[in-house]
Amino acid sequence: MPLHRLLLLFILLTSSIISCRKKDDPEPSPTLIVMEAEGGSESVKLGSDGWQIAGVVNKSGGQRIFGDIYTPDGQKVRENSLLELDGPGRLEGGLGFDRGFSIEYDQEEIRVTLLENSMDDVFSFAIVLKKGDETKEITIEQKVSQGYTFRDITYSVEDGDGDSLYVKNGTRYEFNLTSPRQVSVSPFGGVDILRIAYFKSDEGYNGFAMRVRDDSIVVPVPLEISDGSPVLSAPRDLYGVSTSEPYNSDIVAVVDVPAGGASFRSKQEWRCRRVSYRLTLTNNRTGELREITGKWIEQAPTGRYEIVKDF
Repeated sequence: MPLHRLLLLFILLTSSIISCRKKDDPEPSPTLIVMEAEGGSESVKLGSDGWQIAGVVNKSGGQRIFGDIYTPDGQKVRENSLLELDGPGRLEGGLGFDRGFSIEYDQEEIRVTLLENSMDDVFSFAIVLKKGDETKEITIEQKVSQGYTFRDITYSVEDGDGDSLYVKNGTRYEFNLTSPRQVSVSPFGGVDILRIAYFKSDEGYNGFAMRVRDDSIVVPVPLEISDGSPVLSAPRDLYGVSTSEPYNSDIVAVVDVPAGGASFRSKQEWRCRRVSYRLTLTNNRTGELREITGKWIEQAPTGRYEIVKDF
């Protein structure tokens, strides 16, 4: 066979082999993932190795998303950085505490886990894959939540719960009288005498991200602990919102102030109350119950005090 025909045959065979390889090289599957607002996890088989995560892009505006980057064993290597991986690891990011995601990558598959989407719009982003000169995208779309309806909240005193007492220095009183006399003072006067109460969820921020009908849940809270059980108020505090309100006390103390310079201060007794809670909601889309557990914590004066003389 002439040399030029042999060369032509070699080129055709080589092209055929390359063509077959490209055709048989599997693509990442699926390339579109649609998930419900409640979140969850889905996996994408990459089909072949060698892919890198070149970026994660917000589909709403086209901007690359920042977040935290971890090694496969969970060590954080970069914080608040553009999300990308050239090997196995994990990415965590999102657009705030009302939604977010993690992406686990082991070169054979990508596993995407979404938190609940509590915003008013679809959460959509793309994972950009690159291998050599080839680029692919996996798009994730998360639906808008239909919200929840409040069902009930219960409290219990578990191990580590209860009241702990501590003392804080209150207002300082200074006098310079020409003759001794009694002076009335307010032991709980001052701008920082506040009752502060808040809920701490076992799920972190995700325990407060639910869309609830009427946008708020007003719940009763423990007024006291009697015989190991919480005694509850009428509904008064918003779930998921830190409550801060002045401690209104009409307590008046009478101090015997000598002539000349004298200084007094109040020593206030405060209480830190810690009680376990279980919040139950109904998912408006599925009708399923969702339970959130955690701690309710309150810091407030007890009303007991002491007036001490400094000099």
